[in-house]
Amino acid sequence: MQRDSHTVEVSLAVIIGGLMIWGAFHALGAYLSLAQKPGWSYQSEEASAVVSQQQAAQPPVRDPRKAVVVGVCSAGFISFWLLMLVLRRRRARRLAETAGERSMAATEDPGQQLPATAASQPAGSDRSE
Repeated sequence: MQRDSHTVEVSLAVIIGGLMIWGAFHALGAYLSLAQKPGWSYQSEEASAVVSQQQAAQPPVRDPRKAVVVGVCSAGFISFWLLMLVLRRRRARRLAETAGERSMAATEDPGQQLPATAASQPAGSDRSE
């Protein structure tokens, strides 16, 4: 069964869109530093209370470099997999063309045989014949 290329492209677009939203969500979380809420640490309750009082007195640190790092890593991840998919598609086309050329050559001149491979030889046959 052969897949419709449009369906595959739409599926890839949905997956890539979801990964982009996921990366943007994490970049926003890195920028806003949401993980520094009181009670989210492994400290004792007394230490957490002191730290939360100190944090409440200070505005949160909003460093845009954190968001850039997370965004670049997400974009790099998506780009890497897109490159792998493109290379795979090119290789599959090249192999299909090569197989098509071999089958055309075999049908044009039936007296001429293509070189035999180990997979096409029956078990125990002698190649020196």
